[in-house]
Amino acid sequence: MNSSPAPALAIGRLIGIILLSVALGMMLTTTLEEWLRGRSFIWWLLLSLLFIVAVGANAWAVTKRIK
Repeated sequence: MNSSPAPALAIGRLIGIILLSVALGMMLTTTLEEWLRGRSFIWWLLLSLLFIVAVGANAWAVTKRIK
């Protein structure tokens, strides 16, 4: 039997990675803006780190399934 995931699942995960990456880029831009304006950016930074972990975990899962 083939151990690859169903095509719909793989496409869904790929779309999830793309959307999370876009959200991460927006979050990092907001973090930089808050930092440049002199406001507290710690919560934005923590949220950005959460997005980095989410993107990394999904990318790792998709990469593991492709191999």
